[in-house]
Amino acid sequence: MHILLVEDDPNILDMYKSTLEQNGYSVYTASDGEMAVKQALDKRPDLLLLDLGIPKLNGLQVMEKVREDEWGKKVPIIILTNFNPDDKILNAVVKGNPTYYLIKSDVTPEGIVLKIQEVFKENKNPAA
Repeated sequence: MHILLVEDDPNILDMYKSTLEQNGYSVYTASDGEMAVKQALDKRPDLLLLDLGIPKLNGLQVMEKVREDEWGKKVPIIILTNFNPDDKILNAVVKGNPTYYLIKSDVTPEGIVLKIQEVFKENKNPAA
């Protein structure tokens, strides 16, 4: 399974990347929105782990551009951010149809792995 990890803080990026790789995932990384869109559309990972507060294009703009692509309409996206959602953010996020919205301070790297496993399990075994 391939994951695109989009995070502009190099320490957080390294921590999440290391945890994901230790759990058997192949990880592509991007540190800004333009790079994220290019990586997503070129590599077509199985899941995007997306920070909202990234430079060049923010996470909402990345999600919007990815969702314009046929593959991107279906790819699971987990938003991982420091932004507590207010109405404005929530309305913008809902349009991008993320799978989960996680607050970084509320979840451990291992907790993120559990959410990813949950997403992959749901996508492999659709409800009858």
